[in-house]
Amino acid sequence: MEHKQQTPCAICDRPIDDAIAWPNPMSTEVDEIIPVSRGGSATDLRNLEKVHRCCNQLKSDKSLAWARRKVTGAPALKSTIVPFKTSGW
Repeated sequence: MEHKQQTPCAICDRPIDDAIAWPNPMSTEVDEIIPVSRGGSATDLRNLEKVHRCCNQLKSDKSLAWARRKVTGAPALKSTIVPFKTSGW
């Protein structure tokens, strides 16, 4: 019996089983690290990584760091929060 090494999902770090067919949530998809909607490339291999379909849907157009925090249950920062200082005048 041949043992096939499975690639971990770039988001949740659980193994990806290539035998699981789409549209199963645990099937394989390719994700853009920097989403195309935010200026990333869909053809540059350095911007692509293998993920589970459900993880890719969770990430959507958010950052990889945001998605990783979300799947681990860590508090995620709201994307609308921008640190700033108010002036005294």
